[in-house]
Amino acid sequence: LKNEDAHIRVAGKIFGVEESKVTPAQRNYCKTINYGLMYGMGEKKLSDELKITTEEAAQLMETYLGKMTNVAQYIKDVEKFLSKHGFTETMYGRRRYLPNVFSFMKFTKLEAFREGVNHTVQGSGADRCAWYGTPAHALAVRAAEPPLVASVAH
Repeated sequence: LKNEDAHIRVAGKIFGVEESKVTPAQRNYCKTINYGLMYGMGEKKLSDELKITTEEAAQLMETYLGKMTNVAQYIKDVEKFLSKHGFTETMYGRRRYLPNVFSFMKFTKLEAFREGVNHTVQGSGADRCAWYGTPAHALAVRAAEPPLVASVAH
């Protein structure tokens, strides 16, 4: 995205309107869902955040995932991996074990799935911040040619 508002783009797709016609409320709904789903938000939390019923939140999430198929597939892939292995990994290979994924209690199991998705996204972001803050990375950047530094920084 170049100088575009991702939340407006998603809202246009979800609500079926041109991006120029997206209202601030529609943008806010999608912003909340964009971050919320990737960080493990469920229907109850979404309904609380948007001050709507849990039924409306469930419908909104269903619509979102139906139109944002890449996000839906990512969540399914993480959940499938977690169900098989009992852990998730960040993009840098750091693992988080979530034994509750094998629980017979539905709420406990669903919580583990949300935590697993959260770990892959937020944990990867944290790993990346940690990497960029290390002295080894600083030396590598200083040793690189200027064009490489620009591509790493952006």
